[in-house]
Amino acid sequence: MVNYRKKFKITKEVAEAWEQEPIFLVGQNDVLIILIHGWSLTPRQMLGLAKHLNKKGYSVSLPRLSGHGTKPEDLEKVKWRDWVGDLVKEIRKQKQKNKFRKIIIGGTSIGGNICLLTSLVEKTDGLILIGTPVHFKNHFVIKLGAIFIPLFKKYIKKRRPAKVGFNPKDSYQYFPVRNSRQVLYLVRNSVFLLKK
Repeated sequence: MVNYRKKFKITKEVAEAWEQEPIFLVGQNDVLIILIHGWSLTPRQMLGLAKHLNKKGYSVSLPRLSGHGTKPEDLEKVKWRDWVGDLVKEIRKQKQKNKFRKIIIGGTSIGGNICLLTSLVEKTDGLILIGTPVHFKNHFVIKLGAIFIPLFKKYIKKRRPAKVGFNPKDSYQYFPVRNSRQVLYLVRNSVFLLKK
C-alpha cells in the first residue's frame, strides 16, 4: 500500500491535527444548534461560527461525520446515508437529554445537504444552510471523473484557488476518489427533496 502521507507530503503534525473529536459548547438558553462540517473537513471548520453563536447564549454541537476527523483513508467505505445517520443520531441523543426547547440544524457545503435530508427523517425547529450545493460547475465532467478516475487513481490531492486561504489542519489534503461519488449522490438526493 502506498504511504499517502509521504506521497502528498503531509506532515505528522497536520495528520495528527485531523484526528478530532466532536465539540460541544454549553450555552445559557434552551436552544441547541447542531452544525455540520463539509466533506473531507473536520468539526473545527465550524468552530468560529459555533463560538459566535455560543456567545449569543446558544448551546452548539459540532459532531464529526463518519470518515472525517481521522484520516482520509477512513472515507473509502463511507456512504452518504452514513452521514445522514450521524446527524439523526446526534439529534436523537440530544432529544433524549430533554433539556432543549428547540433544536436547529445547520451545515456548510454538503453539511447543508445532510441537514436537508435529515429534516425528512427527524423533526427539528429550523435549518441553516451555508453554501449548500445544488449543482456543480462542470457537473457532467465531475460525474464522469468520479466514475472513471478511480480506475486509474485511488487518491487525489485537493486543489484550491490560490486566493482561498485555508488551514491544512482543518481539512484532508487528499481524498479517496471513489468517495466523491457519495457527494454527488448526496447532492442529487437533496435536490430532489427541494423539488418536493
